[in-house]
Parts: sequence; C-alpha cells; structure tokens
Amino acid sequence: MTVHAGEAAGRDSMDEAVDVGALRLGHGVRLVDDIRHDDDGAPVLGRLAHWVRDRGIALEVCPTSNLQTGAAASIAEHPVTTLLRLGFAVTVNTDNRLQSRTGLSRELHLLVTEAGWTLDDVRTVTLTAARHAFVHADERQDLIDRVIVPRSRTDRNRKAPRMTQSLDAAALAQFVDHTLLKPEATRADVEALVTEGASLGVYSVCVSPSFLPLDAQGLKIATVCGFPSGKHHSDVKAAEAARSVADGADEVDMVIDVGAAKEGRFADVQADIAAVRAATPAPVVLKVIIESAALSDHEIVEVCRAAEAAGADFVKTSTGFHPAGGASVHAVEIMNATVGGRLGIKASGGIRTTADALAMIEAGATRLGLSGTAAVLGGFEADGGY
Repeated sequence: MTVHAGEAAGRDSMDEAVDVGALRLGHGVRLVDDIRHDDDGAPVLGRLAHWVRDRGIALEVCPTSNLQTGAAASIAEHPVTTLLRLGFAVTVNTDNRLQSRTGLSRELHLLVTEAGWTLDDVRTVTLTAARHAFVHADERQDLIDRVIVPRSRTDRNRKAPRMTQSLDAAALAQFVDHTLLKPEATRADVEALVTEGASLGVYSVCVSPSFLPLDAQGLKIATVCGFPSGKHHSDVKAAEAARSVADGADEVDMVIDVGAAKEGRFADVQADIAAVRAATPAPVVLKVIIESAALSDHEIVEVCRAAEAAGADFVKTSTGFHPAGGASVHAVEIMNATVGGRLGIKASGGIRTTADALAMIEAGATRLGLSGTAAVLGGFEADGGY
C-alpha cells in the first residue's frame, strides 16, 4: 500500500501513513524534518525517521513536483540526496508527468547535473524501485537480473551495484546498537561503552538488564530478555521485559525458544512473543532474536511470520552466544524476503568489519548489533571509503 504523505503536509501525515501500514510513502521528503545534527555535524534520526528507515519503507520522491509544490527549494538542495546518503529506501519518480512536463530520465538527469549524483546513485535508486515493486519477489528478481543488470556475453560478470554505496561512517553509525553483553562486564565497562557510543554517534547502546537504569548520554537504551537461551517461561520473559522498560529501556531484544521452532511449534513461538509484546506495548521497540544459524530456511520464514503476527517490531538474527554461529547474509536475505518493509531486521553476531556490516545492510538489515563498533566504522578511513 502506498500513502501520499510527507510533501506539503509534514510529520503528522507520515505518522498516520505508517500507522495504517504503508509500505511506500508517496513523497516522504519531509522526513528530513525529523533528522537533526549533533554538535559534530553527525546526523541523528528521530523516532519516525528511524521507523521508516528501519523497516525499509520506500520513498516515492518526485523532485520536479516537489519544487512546484514548495516541498524543496531547488534540485541542488532537495532532501532526496540527504535521505539517500542516510540509507533510506529512496526511489525517483515523476508524479504528474504531464503537469510537471518531465519524465524519469529528466528527473535523474537533474539530480546528476544539479545535485551531484553519480552513476552508482542512479543504479541504487533504480534497484530500490525494483525491489519495492508491487509484484511477487521472483518477478522483482527477474526484472533486476534480466533488465536492470543485464548479463550479456560482453558483460557476463557484472554485479548489481551495492545499495550501501552512499553510506559513510556517520550514516552507518546510526544503524548501530553498540553492544556489551558479556557476563563479566562491570559498571565501569558499561560507562565506557556509553561514552564510546556517544563519541561514535551510534543510535543506541545495548546492555544487560541488570545495568538499568542507565545514563546513556542521550542515546537510546536497548536491553535483552530471556537471554541468551530463550528457555524461560513466557511470563518470566514478560516480567523481565516490563521491569527493563520501567528501568528506562527503549528497546527490548527477546530470545525465542529455539527448540520450539525446531519442533515446528510456531504457534507457541508466536504466543511467547505476544506475551512479551503485551508487557511492553508501543512505543517500546520489541526485537525478536531467532538464532537464525540454528534454524533451517523454512524455520526462519515461519519464525519471522510468527514474530510479525505477535506484533514485534524487528526480527534479529542472533544472540552472538549460540555455538551454531551469528549473522549471515543468507539468513538476512530470507528474513528480508519474509517481513522486510513491515518489520525491521537486525543483524548481530560476528560482524567485525566494515565489509561485513555493509554486506548485511545490502542484504536487508536495517539495524546492526556490534560490539566492535569503532573498528567497523574505522574501516571507512582504513580502506579509503566504501
């Protein structure tokens, strides 16, 4: 469903659109009103902007039309470039083609000549449009493979351009839950985590519930529930989550009973998640850790469906403590294909390099759980940019 919002009308119209389940926003350029910059110039996304980016909700941006309606002052200053650089699911459109006397080629040409877009930017928004088309997933992929990224005899090794081409360290930081969940962690360790997270410009810190309440220096606070095994009664998980919220948590990452999923008891998985959701109603963000490395592809799909049906906001790959392993591109792709655009997708566990992080975002991750955040963000300088 597409909802016209965020052009002449501002934030309230977009709030209403996402509340009714919009998968695409007609325009959405006023999201920049929900993005501020800190003292160092790093972008800080507000609640609505994060919600839209986390869920990969597509923005149908129409540059020339936006000039005519007063939503933008010029192509050079159009918010679409900022939104693209920050990793939003930007698409370029014409709106009323005859009224605006334009076409898609002209819109893209204007962005290249007046806003400094590159060929990679054009490819990125084209791929984003294909990936959010209202057709079945196999048809979307066929369109990408056969038309957008043609594999001709003279170009048979050509790969699709990366969706992360426009991200820099500051933008990537806003995807990050800066995490410390080691059993031996001390309060001094957590204080150092917060200080480092604030200096890096991350979105949140994720700590064990026993460290709450916590002065997070303006960062969001995430914690865990039923961690790391998930082998807790649902009412115990619900009580733990409710206590964490009372102690100041903004987000709760709960662990499912992986054994129930392995046995095919997906209704029980859904009921478990629903119990925690009931104890932590919105605006608390509920993420569901599924331990994707321990599940088959079919089980990943079914658990993601259960999480969505139970009212979760995110599905998350891993605790980082399971012997089967952490996040994988393959798992994130399955999760994205199942609930992407409706739920956020958090990749966590074993993401240690800039390339790892960007690969997860490319696969569909909208949040990253990182313990080595400084090293991941530092990869932009070490590798001369991505």
